[in-house]
Amino acid sequence: MKSKSIGTMAIMMAMLSQQDNFNFREEVPKNKYPKEPMPQKGQFHYWFRHDGTFLNEKQSERMKKEECVFVCFAINDKNAIRKFKKFINQ
Repeated sequence: MKSKSIGTMAIMMAMLSQQDNFNFREEVPKNKYPKEPMPQKGQFHYWFRHDGTFLNEKQSERMKKEECVFVCFAINDKNAIRKFKKFINQ
């Protein structure tokens, strides 16, 4: 081979090897922990017990973590109960 073609080939191989280093770099995730879901405008937080009774953020009562089996966001009580029934049936 001619020295010109060997030099050109060496330069091309060097360029390819540099590009490969950039492609195999690991991407570090910004947040290791998943984000908690946020309610949309007009939705309220609902907490359900196993027997179907519930509390929402509009009430001043509290529920123990051990009692709570289902948590959701809903616009009103009817939608929250529907989501709970769907959860129970699954």
